Amino acid sequence: LILQFIHLEKLILDKIQMKYLRKMFNYLMNLPKFHSLTISIGDYIDSLDLLFFNLFNLLTLKYCKIEYEAKNFECPSSIYLTEYNSSPIQYLIINGRFPFKSLNNVLCCLPKLRHLSINALVHCRDYFEIQDLSPIKLKYLKYVALKFDCIRFDKV
Repeated sequence: LILQFIHLEKLILDKIQMKYLRKMFNYLMNLPKFHSLTISIGDYIDSLDLLFFNLFNLLTLKYCKIEYEAKNFECPSSIYLTEYNSSPIQYLIINGRFPFKSLNNVLCCLPKLRHLSINALVHCRDYFEIQDLSPIKLKYLKYVALKFDCIRFDKV
């Protein structure tokens, strides 16, 4: 049905379950003018991997707002992407517990990012793994809003 809307540019999905969202991404990939997606996930999310992998495969997406909840305030598992998952997203708004450990990885895949907002950047374990972070070039980035939850900067 959605493939009949070839001129669709913007879509808002409110309280969608993950099992339906997976199918929706397959259709959205075929819409040439589609550029704006707002998602509110209706069930609890355990892993962000599949969600971000599918979002980054939408090659015309410029604006993305995601809202989700983790079960019992748990932290969703980390996201593992590669440079091959590069995305054209320019505006990324995340309303949900987002793992601090995944921030560098996600930013490396967003070379055109202009606006970033995360309302709960969290440390998910009782330890910080010191890692070498690759340099990120975000030459278009103009706006950043981050709310920290349980982040100890003396350990970062």
